[in-house]
Amino acid sequence: MYILYDCVQTLADNVTSELAKPNLVNLLMPVLMERWNKVADESREMFPLLGCLGYVAAAYGDTFSAFAEPIFQRCVKIIHDNLNATAAVRKGQAVDEPDTDFIVTSLDLISSIVQAIDPLKSGHLVGQLDFFKYLTLCMEEPSTDVRQSAYALLGDCAIMVFPQLEPWLPSVAPFLADQLDLDLITDEDSENGFNVLNNVCWSCGELGAKAGAKIAPWIEALYRGLIIIMKTEDVPESVNENAAMALGRLGIG
Repeated sequence: MYILYDCVQTLADNVTSELAKPNLVNLLMPVLMERWNKVADESREMFPLLGCLGYVAAAYGDTFSAFAEPIFQRCVKIIHDNLNATAAVRKGQAVDEPDTDFIVTSLDLISSIVQAIDPLKSGHLVGQLDFFKYLTLCMEEPSTDVRQSAYALLGDCAIMVFPQLEPWLPSVAPFLADQLDLDLITDEDSENGFNVLNNVCWSCGELGAKAGAKIAPWIEALYRGLIIIMKTEDVPESVNENAAMALGRLGIG
């Protein structure tokens, strides 16, 4: 089954929109949705299934909107349940730490859906189920993998569904400023730390491009963080470039 998921996602990645022809959609989606309805939220089969659906969404484009709502809602539920389980462990109310891959793969599939379907339809999806509340919770998770996916999704939301994101600017912008701190990157996890920082800088630029002067209350903190990144030696080139572009986009706004 795992190899089949991998096969389908490789096919989708390579043939792209050709896969969205109605006869092919009618062949593939009923069996994929059958698996989707059979696999339990806590099953590790969720990881390859969520990944596979992300590639299919990207290949289908707006054709995927016919299947998006129940998939989106379940992804939010998986994120919610795993955040609650993680919080219970930290409070000593539970013993078993949940696998953060459940959150990561759900965030990544939501990213694929937001990018794939019409913004009016994705705007409807993100406007329900306290979606942005859970996204902001993911943005402050200790796990670098979770934060990396969360800030990638934040940038995608800035591009595709900014009207729904805009009311959350007072919650989101301080997190961006805090995450621009190079001291958060440890020597033992520097690669993952810089991957998070890369997405933070990128999403900062995308938010700046859309928010314009509305981001002014946080501009000084964002500016300071981006300048320090650009002045610091040994910062990976991609992070430097994204910091520079973010600074330019904030300046234009």
